Amino acid sequence: MPLTLFQKEVAHVLAANRNPESYLAGGAVLNRADTSLRYSHDFDIFHDAAESVALCAETDERVLKASGYSVVWSLRQPGFYRAEVKRGDDQLGLDWTNDTAFRFFRS
Repeated sequence: MPLTLFQKEVAHVLAANRNPESYLAGGAVLNRADTSLRYSHDFDIFHDAAESVALCAETDERVLKASGYSVVWSLRQPGFYRAEVKRGDDQLGLDWTNDTAFRFFRS
């Protein structure tokens, strides 16, 4: 799924908060080639520990707001947060969740 200019801008803002325990995954990452046939409507941000989800989501919210985006929460529960990031007519869904720290295939 190719990224729109807006998605690239949001990804750039969020990049500073990513690390091996907090990473982008899902369709937007797996099929990010410009020749892909469809666009993703959200970013999936995974964490190794459920305790990290809320802290990371709230940190990302502060960074996004400081960069001129609005953040509208639709769900906040232990281990899973969901929000819409908006600026002008552009919007992008963000999901923060946890995944196991155990990996069968390390990169």
